[in-house]
Amino acid sequence: MKNIALRFFGIAAFLAFGCLANTVKAQETGNTIQEVQLISNDDFLELKNLIAQNFDFTDPDLTEGVTQSVVKFEISQSGRLKNIHADGNCKYVSKNLENAMNGLQYKFKANKKRPFTYVMPVEVSIASR
Repeated sequence: MKNIALRFFGIAAFLAFGCLANTVKAQETGNTIQEVQLISNDDFLELKNLIAQNFDFTDPDLTEGVTQSVVKFEISQSGRLKNIHADGNCKYVSKNLENAMNGLQYKFKANKKRPFTYVMPVEVSIASR
């Protein structure tokens, strides 16, 4: 019985010491939050804005509502957009997205290494006419 009590108090002391050490360590650390730096994708943000500006919302074939589309394209070694394909649940929106991107004179910085194909989800909202 004495051996069991001794083991119990040993384990309890070990746990108490662990909790105390953890509390002291938590109090010693500062409450300063380190700065988080995000990678900026300014090129793609600018591309999205240009697509929105060149999208023809006056097309009579477009229907009211929200359309989800996926645009796949490549960036050539020179930085130009090529092989642009849009897939979505409305063929008119997809066609309009392809036309908007094909008409762009946008050029990415050519010195960056880029993957061959990009996939960009696009959501188009058409308000009532």
